[in-house]
Amino acid sequence: MRKQNATRSALHAAAVDLVYAESLEKVTTAQIAQTAGVSPRTFFNYFETKEDAIVGISDQTLNPQRLAEYVSDCPPKGSPLEDVSAVMRSVYSRIGGDAVDRDKRKAVLRRYPMLVRRNVEIARGIEIHLAEQIADRVESLGVQLPDGDRTVVGRMIIRVCSVPLALAYQLSGESQEEFDRAFADTVALCGQLLERMK
Repeated sequence: MRKQNATRSALHAAAVDLVYAESLEKVTTAQIAQTAGVSPRTFFNYFETKEDAIVGISDQTLNPQRLAEYVSDCPPKGSPLEDVSAVMRSVYSRIGGDAVDRDKRKAVLRRYPMLVRRNVEIARGIEIHLAEQIADRVESLGVQLPDGDRTVVGRMIIRVCSVPLALAYQLSGESQEEFDRAFADTVALCGQLLERMK
């Protein structure tokens, strides 16, 4: 599993670097594979298209069993907001990897808005697959969830708890320390806002 994550991360980083330096139209899957040090055939074991490699997530990553394992591998942390935010950070990190230059990825996504739409589509798939498991996890932390469709409740929890991650990504620089600090700050701010909005 670790080797697979490393290969997926290398392909993602190579795709971002190449498209940042060239253009989406000019870069091929063969170039991405070569830059990542794998065969073109291996590329398609991880991503269906070069666009998915740039996003860093593909439909192939939406394996419900693997996603469930990612969640269950995360030890409980603090409040339900802190816990689920950390879980979603871990899930996205394990799926997309951390090897990519965040600033380059941001620039590429700004240059090609259709990649943002693809990112949103895949994130929605992850959300749907994890919704009930996240609802169960939050209940296990002592939160009494409202009655209703557990999938909808779980998706709402994921969306709220993913806001700090999205903001940390936008607000931080390249270094892991900056991202860690921004993530901690945005989780704390989100908690304060939710508390004050009661």
